[in-house]
Amino acid sequence: MSPQERFENTCESLQAQGYTARDRTFSGAGGAAMLATVLPVSALFVALYAILARSVASVWLGWVMLAAGIVCSVPVHELLHALGWAAVNRSLRCVRLGFDRRTCTPYCACSAPMQRGKYLVGALFPWLLLGIVPAALSVALKNICLLLFALVNVVLAGADTAVALRATTCRANLLLDHYERAGFYAFSK
Repeated sequence: MSPQERFENTCESLQAQGYTARDRTFSGAGGAAMLATVLPVSALFVALYAILARSVASVWLGWVMLAAGIVCSVPVHELLHALGWAAVNRSLRCVRLGFDRRTCTPYCACSAPMQRGKYLVGALFPWLLLGIVPAALSVALKNICLLLFALVNVVLAGADTAVALRATTCRANLLLDHYERAGFYAFSK
């Protein structure tokens, strides 16, 4: 069964149970929402770093490690979505990892309908572990390369944070991750 067929079957099943569906995915116009969630966090950690570190000295090896870390963090980002959703659903069966040849990017989607809190765990896991934790460590360690790694990952998680913001304001009973687009369908009774 294709991801689209699985998604449509799940939607039909939930609607048969009395839920109404609402499309809460992002189109190309979602970029503004992404920036609104990315810029404040990035600015906060840059300011904290500037105040506490008071220097921008770095070593060549640090920059090489930064570049390698950023390249590696893209597939790790998707794996963290998978781990988060697999943990809250207690199953890997509902998680699908893949590679989109059109955009040359990896992706992760979850086919299980979830309550908001569970959905947010998987949606924000990469942002937290690859963005926020390294950003806080960079300030404590006064490490500019770690800060840049963290900021790149905060930006990479921009769509995730925009989706999470939308999920936190959604009053639905269940959220179903969309198999192809950033976002979810919201199901309410």
